Amino acid sequence: LTELDRGGAAAKSPNAGKSRELLLFEQASDAEGKGDYDKAVVLLEEAIEIAPKAAALRNRLGVVLSVRLKRHDEALNQLKLFLVANPGAVPEFRDNPNWWFRGISEDPRYKEIVGSAP
Repeated sequence: LTELDRGGAAAKSPNAGKSRELLLFEQASDAEGKGDYDKAVVLLEEAIEIAPKAAALRNRLGVVLSVRLKRHDEALNQLKLFLVANPGAVPEFRDNPNWWFRGISEDPRYKEIVGSAP
């Protein structure tokens, strides 16, 4: 705010230079932190429309859907889309599901998406 007071209209916004999808991701994280999970989902979906290949967006959306909202079908779909865009991550999810997917890692659909452990 000091910069705004000094620079007036010429002062830079703290969000200057950030991409729209990053701003949406930050807003979604804030909404999630406040317990507004539905708003977080909407913001993440909007960000994904802008950057459909951004792995962090799909991963975060999967977490919110699975852990926060228990919407496992949608979370599994996001995981599938995430892994299609990031096939190198398949072994990690297969061999050691991140804590946020442990609740659904025994689901046959999860195992189908990540494959069987060797």
